[in-house]
Amino acid sequence: MGMGIAVCMAGFRTAANSIVKDRWMMLVAAFLIMSSNGAFYSFGVYSQVMKTSLNYNQQTVNTIAFFKDAVVGVVPGLMYDYLGAWSVILAGSGLNVFGFLMIWLAITNRIPRPQIWQMCFYHFLSGNSGAFVNTAVVVTSVKNFSGSRGIVIGLLKGFVGLSGALLMQIYQAIYGNNPSSFILLAVWLPSTVNALLIVFIRPLRQPRTCEKDSEKLYLFLAASVSLAAYLMVVNLVQNFRKVSHLDNEILAVFMIVILLLPLIVVLRSNLSSQSREMEKNKDELLGEDLGLSVQEASHSVSSRFPIPSEIRSEHQTSNNSHEASRCLIPRYFKPDDTLTGLSSQPSRGDDYTISQALLSLDLWLIFLASTCGLCSGMMVIDNLGQIGSSLGYSQLQVATSISLSSIWNFIGRVGFGFASELFLQRKGVPRPLFFAVILAILCLGQLALAFNLSGAFYVGSILVGMSFGAQWPVTSAMVSEIFGLKFFGTLFNVTTLATPLGTYILSVRVAGYLYDREAKKQQSLHALFYEKTSPSLSQYTEKAALLCHGVQCYRLTFFITAALSLFACFLSLILTARTREFYKKQISHL
Repeated sequence: MGMGIAVCMAGFRTAANSIVKDRWMMLVAAFLIMSSNGAFYSFGVYSQVMKTSLNYNQQTVNTIAFFKDAVVGVVPGLMYDYLGAWSVILAGSGLNVFGFLMIWLAITNRIPRPQIWQMCFYHFLSGNSGAFVNTAVVVTSVKNFSGSRGIVIGLLKGFVGLSGALLMQIYQAIYGNNPSSFILLAVWLPSTVNALLIVFIRPLRQPRTCEKDSEKLYLFLAASVSLAAYLMVVNLVQNFRKVSHLDNEILAVFMIVILLLPLIVVLRSNLSSQSREMEKNKDELLGEDLGLSVQEASHSVSSRFPIPSEIRSEHQTSNNSHEASRCLIPRYFKPDDTLTGLSSQPSRGDDYTISQALLSLDLWLIFLASTCGLCSGMMVIDNLGQIGSSLGYSQLQVATSISLSSIWNFIGRVGFGFASELFLQRKGVPRPLFFAVILAILCLGQLALAFNLSGAFYVGSILVGMSFGAQWPVTSAMVSEIFGLKFFGTLFNVTTLATPLGTYILSVRVAGYLYDREAKKQQSLHALFYEKTSPSLSQYTEKAALLCHGVQCYRLTFFITAALSLFACFLSLILTARTREFYKKQISHL
């Protein structure tokens, strides 16, 4: 009986240790963390409430949105490289709680009306919290699944893109239709999830073979696509019929069940393997009682028929080398592509230092193209609330469009992450070519919004959301492939350094300025009209908030951002031409 208890205790300890150190459990924890840390993408949900509550004009709102997007990604990248993932996640959680809490207190008038620079600072903290968590989770996951980096990055970035719709459903189930309460949800939910799952986020040793990786990743893909499809149906139902608070609660419960499907798959697989391990341990203990364990029998055979040391050493070296090439090194990379010691710059695919990467033209092409693409996409996403209102859509329709944009953001991240990986491994299609296609789709979405044809608001928001989301996994994978994984956390964030400045220029100096100019023009015309008919209404109109109505509010802005997207597409085609031979060489070694 004592032996049985010892076996059970040893089995439970092994099971707990195995779950914590299981890289698949780490990936599921990463999914859950990413899906709860995207509240900064839902600025459009509460921006209109903030505008009216604090009496801001559109330029002020866009200035605040700029600071939300002013991500200093190099800081979490360097923290990760020198302090590890946990310190980065904890720092991000602290920034999230303080930033969103102060925003909620200001909008609900629980504290004196803050200065504009204070609101900018609070949004700066809340926006950077996502960058900290994102860096820790993505870099750790890529290191643990280096042979499937495109797929893994696509899934992780997809859950961030989907987080807006996820948080919206939870918010409606808990708080109802009160936009300021969405900020309160953003205060406590992400940090709670981070605290519960941080123990799983750690670099782990990869197994000797990764043949079953794609099988599980496809199961995760199926679960994530099911979740996105479910959310799309829910959004359509909520848009076309009245849904009670109880209905929202039920819909949120089903959503959480679908979200946890990958966790069920991993736990079932882990428990099955642990059951086999416990049976093995039990057999070994029984073998000891008989005086001959499995290890002793093996030692006895090897002592009678020893293998020459040189043969054994050669065999182990060959196996280790073969296994590393199958898993630890991505299959589309040739390990000995060049001798980096013979040149001042490493070859593509080798580990660059930060200074070496900064001297590479490839990095600057990625930098410029991603800056133009991300900034023009972010400008649309941040202003979806005002865009919908200016076109005459109701608050519910605008919220639905924001949720749909979030869902298609997810589809773009996951879909292009998988597609670029499959075409790269099977056909050798350069990943920068997919980047060019994404930017072309972004241009089309902005033109659809500019011309405002029937249903163009929904179509345009979907295309922009999808293409904006698709940029993240593709650019992340490009950086890791061309410049290596050693300083991936820092180098990827280097490519997005100019995004905050570009977003500020497009959102504040372009979109905000043109919106307010048109709003003032319309206000003057209304004041002139009421001055002739009702002087009292004329005074009221002059004091009213600056609101613009009509397609002309953003049309010129969309033309400008479409041109930038087209320019970024051209830059990515140049990068495609420069790296075509590199990707062709990698596919030849599969």
